Amino acid sequence: GFGRYTYGIFSDADTSLCRAVWCTVVHTRPEAVVETGVAHGVTSRVVLEALNQNDRGHLWSVDLPYPFDHRLHVQTGAAVTDECRPRWSYLEGTSKQRLPRLVADVGQAGVFIHDSLHTAANVVFEMEQAARAMTPGGVMLVDDIKTHEGFATFTRKHPEYATIICPSGDKIGMFGIAIKAAGD
Repeated sequence: GFGRYTYGIFSDADTSLCRAVWCTVVHTRPEAVVETGVAHGVTSRVVLEALNQNDRGHLWSVDLPYPFDHRLHVQTGAAVTDECRPRWSYLEGTSKQRLPRLVADVGQAGVFIHDSLHTAANVVFEMEQAARAMTPGGVMLVDDIKTHEGFATFTRKHPEYATIICPSGDKIGMFGIAIKAAGD
């Protein structure tokens, strides 16, 4: 399945977020993209196809497979094709466990995508971690910001990020885009 609630109680990215991700990766041409949350890997595949079109870059994805139905574990990343996999590193675990080390190892990231646990505390944590590696002009895309204040909390604390709030394609949710100032 694809869409809302097709990966246990979770959803894959909708078309609006996928379009924003595609455009961001194609036009910014990042060397490194970091994402949290994979589910079926729809966003991962969009990123990877954009990186392939650019003929550059690598995606690191952090995700904890759906904990309440182990049958879904084989579906994690299922949308990622074999031809996309050379540019992809999948790290199983929570962002609390994996993201600090990953950000340190990657060093600089041009794009960060949050689509994991949608709580204010987790979103702020992930955005703060990503900000440590965000290049000038780097872009953070954060899904499902309508259900908590995490995105707003981060952007109030970090005025060096210009923000855009976008409706999801289904008009139910919203996602946010934060762009780091080119001079910072």
